[in-house]
Amino acid sequence: MRVIKGFLIVITTMFVLAITIPVYAEGTYTIDTRQIHNGIFSVDYSIGKNDKVKLMVQKDGTTIYYDLMGDNDTEVFPLQMGEGSYTIAVLENISGNRYKQIIKETVELANINPLDVFLQSIQIIKVKSKLVCNFPRSSVNPLTHPHVNIRVTITVKIPNV
Repeated sequence: MRVIKGFLIVITTMFVLAITIPVYAEGTYTIDTRQIHNGIFSVDYSIGKNDKVKLMVQKDGTTIYYDLMGDNDTEVFPLQMGEGSYTIAVLENISGNRYKQIIKETVELANINPLDVFLQSIQIIKVKSKLVCNFPRSSVNPLTHPHVNIRVTITVKIPNV
């Protein structure tokens, strides 16, 4: 009889704990810093469509947060606060406006042109360029001929605020 009571107490305790422990987004994340020399880094991830996940970029007491959109498996972000040491972290929502740090990396940005970061395609500005040149078949310089058409398409993705 004691064994059954003990077993029931253990089962009941496990059940109560199982329903009260918050469930976190079950994502996988990798911070890729191979493009740091261009002032950017990427996050490779896999999350559920309704998971709330943020990326934190911090330098010298200044923090910038980005939402991982969930519609890509890789997103690119800028290191736009100049040279120095950056802390990059992925944060998963645990409830309301509370987030738990999942992965963190510190990187050092040095010896770059400070404007290079603004020439890169990043999460909210995806640059896709297509050069189309139409010119007559002759010995005409296509760069100075008036019939040259150059088309550049820039797609700006504005996150939900």
